[in-house]
Amino acid sequence: MELDMIVGLTGLAALLLGYLFALFGKMNQDSWSFNILNILGGLSLTYYTFKEEVYSFSVLLFAWAFVSIINMVRGKEK
Repeated sequence: MELDMIVGLTGLAALLLGYLFALFGKMNQDSWSFNILNILGGLSLTYYTFKEEVYSFSVLLFAWAFVSIINMVRGKEK
């Protein structure tokens, strides 16, 4: 398995774990762990989709990571 695929699958797993944990009440959507999973997942999948030349998804996933960073910073200010 190529490194790009491993990075992509790791990002996918991070996003799915964050979503599932939040869905089942195991993780708060304002928590650092939720945001870290979303940032790592979003950036990993941004890298993967960029390498695969799927630029529309690259932009979407980068925005996903960016919004998670903003959410973390806002939560820290509270």
